[in-house]
Amino acid sequence: MGRRDDEKACVDTDFRVRGCQNLRIVDLSVLPLLPNNHTQSTAYLVGETAAEKIIAEYGL
Repeated sequence: MGRRDDEKACVDTDFRVRGCQNLRIVDLSVLPLLPNNHTQSTAYLVGETAAEKIIAEYGL
């Protein structure tokens, strides 16, 4: 995951895959660095954040 101007990032901050339409990745592979603790809580946070962004985008 990276900023819009980061050419090496495959996913933007809205979890959209660059160069593809209607495709998002919402798992721990989007993190630039892995946490040094148990990953379950981090996975929940990524999922919740993505859900909030998708809900806001589609007005659900």
